[in-house]
Amino acid sequence: MLSSIVKLLFFLLSTAFLHVSGLYEDQVGKFDWTQRYIGKIEKLYWDQSNPSKKLLVTTDKNVLASIHVYNGSIAWRQILEDNDRGTIDAVFHQDKYFVGVCGGGRYVRSWKVETGALSWENTVHHIARPGADIKIKGNDQVIALTPYGVYSYDLLNGKQKWKFSLPNSDGTVFDRVIVRGNEVIAIGHLPGAHVTIVKANNEGVISSQKSIPAAWINKETR
Repeated sequence: MLSSIVKLLFFLLSTAFLHVSGLYEDQVGKFDWTQRYIGKIEKLYWDQSNPSKKLLVTTDKNVLASIHVYNGSIAWRQILEDNDRGTIDAVFHQDKYFVGVCGGGRYVRSWKVETGALSWENTVHHIARPGADIKIKGNDQVIALTPYGVYSYDLLNGKQKWKFSLPNSDGTVFDRVIVRGNEVIAIGHLPGAHVTIVKANNEGVISSQKSIPAAWINKETR
């Protein structure tokens, strides 16, 4: 069992980060077909609702999937739209919840970990732009950073609780949100210029905003 888990993790991490195509002899026919059906792994989580038995992954083919760790078989597969609407910008997994920002920051979605079925979806905007992140706060709140602001949604039903806008008139791209105690912190950067930090309280009211000079920063910095 442990050997199979280690081999599967090695294979998945290889496809995600090293782009290695080779397999061990006893993996042929087990793990290689998984990539053909779901694509190259981009993000990977242990399924916290079913410890040590499944992995939750997203891929470059706009696919979400749950994979059995003991043999690499697919428990479920959710194929999103095959255009930019289905692009998976950011995801986060906690307990039995799997949430994400998709379509260039246009949609916030939640899926059921057990089946991959869509629980709810909210449309933020109709124009795709770069910059997205998402977190689960406590056990009842989704915090989604999109190019159009930071949104709070009810984890169970997707109802919006609050929103605050982000300053991006100078081209600053926000792509990181941090949840810390009663604070929500959005971080953005303008390559070659500065990092901007916006802090808000648990009600979505901005408490501070500052820019820090950072001439060394580039587009790939996160």
